Amino acid sequence: EGQASTAVVVLSGTFRLEISGVCCEELTVGQAFGFADVLAAGSESYSQKSGACTTAAAVSLRAIAKIAEARHPPGSSRSSSIRAPWSCFLLRSSALRRALQEYPSAQVTLQALLQTFRTMDLTKPLLPALQCNDAAKVLLSRSSTRHILCAGENIVNQNKRKYEGVILLLRGTVSLQINGVEARQITDGQVVGEEMLMKVTPKWRYSLCCLTFCDVIILHRRPFLNLVKEAK
Repeated sequence: EGQASTAVVVLSGTFRLEISGVCCEELTVGQAFGFADVLAAGSESYSQKSGACTTAAAVSLRAIAKIAEARHPPGSSRSSSIRAPWSCFLLRSSALRRALQEYPSAQVTLQALLQTFRTMDLTKPLLPALQCNDAAKVLLSRSSTRHILCAGENIVNQNKRKYEGVILLLRGTVSLQINGVEARQITDGQVVGEEMLMKVTPKWRYSLCCLTFCDVIILHRRPFLNLVKEAK
């Protein structure tokens, strides 16, 4: 379990990502989580100013027990199973801060990227979309995660459940596609997925494909609704 300012890359095994105790997705080999928040914290350090905002969700990463069959010589009648190993690479925002301070050339290389993460209020665009007032900001932040995606990657896929919630595009351009055909494009500050948050539909009715580098906030339905119940 760690703070939002820790990035993870799965090297082996399968991990369950939980927000406030609720499973939101599974990460397998090669998948990553948390780099947007680490870069946001790094941009704050680089600029020497407070305000580069990270999400406040209580995120846990738990290894899932997967059983793999042990290999034996051909013709052997023996059979046994072993637990698959788990390993992951962690990058903490404190390490990024030290690297930026100790290696000026890295600051120059990353300057343009770090500039993109200087966002003062991540959840503000969600308020009018969900018809919420400022009092809901804390609940929104505690049930949201921030993601960065490259051109060609899909945020969500048609007829799939991942992710259950609202998608806020902080910056970038996304193609909303139905059966592989573009219906419209989504740009900076726009919100989609209200029907998933309210569970009007159990699966996505369209795909969201990144046309450019995208910085995205995902408001997860189940953690958000749990926090709303607790607040009552």
